[in-house]
Amino acid sequence: MEYVASFDIGTTGIKGCLVSRDGEMAHMAYEPIHTYEGKNGEVEQSPDDWWNGVTRIFQQWKDRDASLTKGIEAITFSGQMEDVIPVTAEGSPVRRAILYSDGRAVEQAEAIREHCAPWSDSVVNSITGTTPVAKIAWMMEKEMDLYNLTSKFLFSSKDYIIYKLTGRAVADPTTSATTAMMNIHTRDWEEKWVRFNGIDLSKMPSLVAPEQRAGKVMEDLASSLGLDGDVAVFCGVGDAGATTIGAGNVREGSMYAYLGTTGWVATTSADSASEAPFTLSHLAEDRLISIAPVLNAGNVHHWAVETYTDDVSDEGYKAFDEMVDGADPGSKGVLFLPYLHGERSPVQDPDAKGAYIGITGSVERRDMARAVMEGLSFSIRQLFEDVTTSKVEWITLIGGGSKSKAWCQLIADVLQVRVHVPRLGEYLPSFGAASTAFVGLRWCEDYEAFVEDYLNHYVNVYHPNESVQGVYDKQYGQFKKIYEQVRKIDG
Repeated sequence: MEYVASFDIGTTGIKGCLVSRDGEMAHMAYEPIHTYEGKNGEVEQSPDDWWNGVTRIFQQWKDRDASLTKGIEAITFSGQMEDVIPVTAEGSPVRRAILYSDGRAVEQAEAIREHCAPWSDSVVNSITGTTPVAKIAWMMEKEMDLYNLTSKFLFSSKDYIIYKLTGRAVADPTTSATTAMMNIHTRDWEEKWVRFNGIDLSKMPSLVAPEQRAGKVMEDLASSLGLDGDVAVFCGVGDAGATTIGAGNVREGSMYAYLGTTGWVATTSADSASEAPFTLSHLAEDRLISIAPVLNAGNVHHWAVETYTDDVSDEGYKAFDEMVDGADPGSKGVLFLPYLHGERSPVQDPDAKGAYIGITGSVERRDMARAVMEGLSFSIRQLFEDVTTSKVEWITLIGGGSKSKAWCQLIADVLQVRVHVPRLGEYLPSFGAASTAFVGLRWCEDYEAFVEDYLNHYVNVYHPNESVQGVYDKQYGQFKKIYEQVRKIDG
């Protein structure tokens, strides 16, 4: 059987799956990744951990059945975006990868923003301490010796794996739009702006469309991975692009939310003048992704499960759902601000803190648990309002968080829209990434055909409960005031 091997190099782990030519996703595998966090907002991972995780998944497939890897026609990827990964000409990491959530470059971002006005029409996204152009500036200021050792900068975890497999440094337009160095209209590097910031253009990767071949697996690696013959490696696409396809969002106006460790809300559009915090290149060349990212999503859900059940197994998550369902809507007036990891939308504050508000003597454990999930759902509602002012009737919800029935229902109730949850929602970024190889191999005509032929199969549909709309509208108004008050107290 012919397969596409598709990998999603995420924040907490690597998901791999084999997708057959008829669109069946099978042989899912997972490898965890360790994250290094510092006292001053540093968030890093080792690129070698990504590579070792990918090779272990190949080994799992070989051990299961050697014919699986022999049937792989192509490899493609999704991965974290907005990383800074400096590598040598030999493909070795110069240092650990500086992740998308690392906000160390605040001062550099402030300096860069003072000069970006002439390029604001082409480099459309805001520049913060997490933006790659600022993080490279930080590196030039603090680690010039390592900057000089760098042959290429990569901006997605997937691109490091591509470099290891093919020896070629590439970047896709969706990922590159997060760097504040790509022209969103031409999908080329904004060369004068890159030079203006003192960055050597020769250190930038080649911009390649997601469905284009980055190269083929080098011969010595192909043998060790159990591959047969020349196996194409496609550029693939950053996680937001893969997830957008995985959610079936190709047509203008369609919307979805992704609930992973972190998350985002996004809509497909044709207008670069969106009010959304970020505008990214869609896989389809004539479209864009308007997106609002959030740092607090599944990680806060995990914290709550661990805090209130002491069990983060599947059974613990199920018990937590039951606890949430056992409390009344509105959690007896308790509100929860879910900013446990700073935040980037709807506020940009790496030092933001979480808080419980409104606890009384009648509040029970289950109310505290439900308040967490209501707070996360209020945050999702804020993101939707940032992305669009249009009324939508339904949204797609994907990512690991979509496995929580309680959370899905809360989002439906807080937003007062239908929530559609596809099958295998946590693996849909990998499946969405597979579309790049399907189009590149001509297994399907284009991305719209991929969505039409292989997606939009929903397992669950959650309908909003109109009787709780008044409760949640009132609490949502209160919720939006909490951040500023907590910030004043926190100093």
